[in-house]
Amino acid sequence: RTLTNNGVISAQNTATFGAADNPLWDFVNHGSVVSMGCSIWATNFENTGHVDAGPASITLQATSAVLSNGVFNAGHNIVLSSGSLLISNQVLNAGGSLTIRATNSLTDGGPNSGNSWSVGDGATFGFSLPIKPPIASLLGTTIIDTAPFNATVTCTWAGQDRGPVAAGYSNNAALG
Repeated sequence: RTLTNNGVISAQNTATFGAADNPLWDFVNHGSVVSMGCSIWATNFENTGHVDAGPASITLQATSAVLSNGVFNAGHNIVLSSGSLLISNQVLNAGGSLTIRATNSLTDGGPNSGNSWSVGDGATFGFSLPIKPPIASLLGTTIIDTAPFNATVTCTWAGQDRGPVAAGYSNNAALG
């Protein structure tokens, strides 16, 4: 089962593609997916388009995922889970939290990738990388976390603090 979108998919409610026990083989989005929440289960995921979940969340579960030159907008949380995850020149806007779970690799293609991720806007949960994959580099990624007035925001990052040395930037999920 494959879904390729070069146009617009619009849903008045939550859009669900695949299922945990029956994922799509391929989900390819070069267009727009507009809904009130979006959940995607796919073996292979590719996005160069726009996914807008309105006031709700975006959840992606894939074996391999490539997000490039696109936009994810969610009024609530964005959760990206994948074995291998390449995110390059991608805008992620999460009104709530941003959680990334990559088990094998997490890369942005290098210092010139141009990722811009924003988190928060009133939420007290920030961004999270709970486990560091063996291959991990986000040197071309900027994360902006906006905290509510006088609030504590929890952010968790699995990269190790190795200090300002070359080893701190090699497969350590270092941010640009």
